[in-house]
Amino acid sequence: MKYPPTDLKILNKIYENHYGDYVQKKEIYIEVDVGRLSKELKADYLIVMMRFYQHFNAKHFSIGSVDGVKRLLFNVEQDGPSGKLTHRVNFSLLASVLADLRQQHEQFRSNYLTAVLSAVFAAISAAGAIVPILREGARPPAVVKPAPIQVEKQELDAPKKDALVTPAKKQHDPGTPTGDRR
Repeated sequence: MKYPPTDLKILNKIYENHYGDYVQKKEIYIEVDVGRLSKELKADYLIVMMRFYQHFNAKHFSIGSVDGVKRLLFNVEQDGPSGKLTHRVNFSLLASVLADLRQQHEQFRSNYLTAVLSAVFAAISAAGAIVPILREGARPPAVVKPAPIQVEKQELDAPKKDALVTPAKKQHDPGTPTGDRR
């Protein structure tokens, strides 16, 4: 199953094929040969044509600010007596839409590249952490237990050498005079 061409691919091909016509004729609407375009894109004629009118026109259109007329990206005109249908593209609007699509594509590519590089660096980092473990073998690293803390036991009854000693109250000696003389 062949995938249909992207919007960017279709509009790029139209731009490449008809830029010279736009510069030479200086008209807003430029004739597009849908048959030639579908052959170059290797896509079915009806798919490309219906994509113009049902997808692109619904997604990208311009409304004129002066006259309020809806300006379509793709338009079809019927020639007078021959009745031949002519497909036309609003080339200035196509250039604007194409610039937006190219910008979105570049942004997608840069985001994608950033994501790929991030994944590569993450894999390298994980490998850097795993390789030393694999070199030691499949055994887990040794766990070092801390030595138990030794606490000296002190006897409760023994007085401490450094304890503050308070003097005992002196008892009154009957042979010494007190400050009371009567």
